[in-house]
Amino acid sequence: MKYSFKYGKGEKELIIPERMDVSLLKPINPEIVKDPVAKLKQSLSNPINIKPLKNSQQPKKIAIAIPDESRPFPVKLLLPALLDSFYKTWPQLKPEQIIIVIGGGLHPPPDKTGIER
Repeated sequence: MKYSFKYGKGEKELIIPERMDVSLLKPINPEIVKDPVAKLKQSLSNPINIKPLKNSQQPKKIAIAIPDESRPFPVKLLLPALLDSFYKTWPQLKPEQIIIVIGGGLHPPPDKTGIER
């Protein structure tokens, strides 16, 4: 069996022996969000199965995982809104208490320009 899948800006091909039992799982079509910032704020105010941030103690440190630029995700739009929410919820929170982790997958890590984008 031959499978092709998106990888970065291109595609990869995977060949699996016919004797293998393989199930191909496809994602469902997610809801189209017209205002991602409003949706993020709503999700932070009304999280599922956990208490809202406003009901939590200020953490000592926060790690935020974001995808690198090979994934279609509006980091420049959502990260400022997320940070703003943290600073409003915990006014004593300092920038040095927050670390941003960039998930790179299996491709080479981004250079400084890639991180800034």
